[in-house]
Amino acid sequence: MSRTLITLNRSEVFNYGNKMYVPFSAMSVVFNSKGATKRFDKDLDSLVHPTKGKLFLLPKNVEQFVKVV
Repeated sequence: MSRTLITLNRSEVFNYGNKMYVPFSAMSVVFNSKGATKRFDKDLDSLVHPTKGKLFLLPKNVEQFVKVV
């Protein structure tokens, strides 16, 4: 898996407790990567936010590739 960093605006993510949810559009790089699909399960945990749409839980082992500004 390449070391691509994904940068997200704070307004794009949703924090619920100590969990971070991110939009599908921002994680399409991870979903399209064969190596990362095992680390990031699309069906693992998702929710639908009223204004941000469908959001997916960001696992701890993928957080190193995501930067929130």
